[in-house]
Amino acid sequence: MSMLKILRRMESLDENEKIVILDLEGFIDTSTTHILREAFENLVQNKIYKIIVNFEKISYLSSTGIGVFVEFIGTIRENMGNIIIIKVSDKIKKVITIAGIEKIIKIFPTEQIAKDALITEKEILNEKKSSFNKSVQFPFKKECPFCKEISWIPQSDILRCPKCKEIFYITKQGDITPLKKSDKEQEAINQYKFNLRIPSNINYLNYVRLFLTGLLREEKITEEITNDIELAVDEALSNIVEHAYNFEKHHTIDLSFYIVPGSCFVITLKDKGNSLDTILHRLKSGVMDDAIPIHQERGRGFYIINKTMDKIDYQTVANFGNELTMVKHFPK
Repeated sequence: MSMLKILRRMESLDENEKIVILDLEGFIDTSTTHILREAFENLVQNKIYKIIVNFEKISYLSSTGIGVFVEFIGTIRENMGNIIIIKVSDKIKKVITIAGIEKIIKIFPTEQIAKDALITEKEILNEKKSSFNKSVQFPFKKECPFCKEISWIPQSDILRCPKCKEIFYITKQGDITPLKKSDKEQEAINQYKFNLRIPSNINYLNYVRLFLTGLLREEKITEEITNDIELAVDEALSNIVEHAYNFEKHHTIDLSFYIVPGSCFVITLKDKGNSLDTILHRLKSGVMDDAIPIHQERGRGFYIINKTMDKIDYQTVANFGNELTMVKHFPK
């Protein structure tokens, strides 16, 4: 039984054009994004470019799911269409905001408002059609919208300024949309340890999320903090399964949870796969030209980890494996 169901509804936008509403139910993580991708691929193949996605019954969204939206939005807009998300919970909206795609994909509370927006947008998109086909020549130099530092921009994507660490989005036309600023790292003390070992299988990610939710509720941790921790752990595990183990299911991942009452939550993940040092170096250094290609499904997870957790430490030990530690402080 699939953990993501998609009900497709076809309706008329006006007398000349159809739209599709995708009613989603379940959760969107590494194990279910192929279902969402297939739905978008089918729409594009059938030249349907006006799409409303209903998140009312979605309980979880990871960066992998976000990557699917980013993957298709360019093609859809180049064909005079758009993707609009509706009925998003506060928990899911926070993930979308952290990833910065609320600046790229619009979110509306109701289906009717989304339809009205598509109708209003149709004439504007017609006027801008030619501009979508005119892209700047990458790489090129661009000024940071925050600190005015000039750096080389390698491609259209979500990028981080190497000087002020602010994040912004560069379009194919070279336009800048400022996004969110990352939090400063803080120190933590580790106590009260819980251990968990899981196979390197994406189908176990949901079980880890359920375990974490139960553990943190038992410790009376707020829902907002719980959601941040759940999201960061899921993103870290997804990257280990994909990049360290190349989706090979016969390996294991060890998780150690530490809780300091009234202070912080610490989790350490250990694996014996390929080194993730290059990826984490990009995250921690914030080098602007180490961006993730806009059509790449994975990769934005480390930006989300950096935003939701207060401290990240990574080590690779020869002949042993990798160790990732993340810290989340509780509000005093």
